[in-house]
Amino acid sequence: MTSVLVIGYGNPLRGDDGAGRLVAGALYDAWPESRVRVEASHQLLIEMAAAAAESDFVVFIDAARDGAPGTVTQRPVLPEPASDDSLTHHLTPETLLAAARLWYGRAPEAALICVGGGDFSHGERLSPPVAAALPELTSRVRALVCARLEASHA
Repeated sequence: MTSVLVIGYGNPLRGDDGAGRLVAGALYDAWPESRVRVEASHQLLIEMAAAAAESDFVVFIDAARDGAPGTVTQRPVLPEPASDDSLTHHLTPETLLAAARLWYGRAPEAALICVGGGDFSHGERLSPPVAAALPELTSRVRALVCARLEASHA
């Protein structure tokens, strides 16, 4: 069982939407694979429910359309029941955890760390506020993961 699963997601061809993937990519080798699994994906996939259920904690990293561009926020994520349609067409962190609980019998604790996006138009470049926020976003993910790893040793 992996202690922590980190999932950075977003479309790298839609400007700021790619921020979560970039952060996950920067963290691939930050911890031993036996303790932390890091995934970068275009979007949340239903197949990720199995990995979530095998973890003690999940960190989701994304760009948000609400909030000031470049502002980093963090909140807990709780499993939220979903319609059958939302489990196959548009997953949120909440519905992914609900799928883990439904299909695998457990949903771990989880958090979502977001950066407010300002430009989701076509292109691979991040807006200046989001590019400037990447170090803070990465640092927040690192701190959260390290705190969870330390807590699991206590």
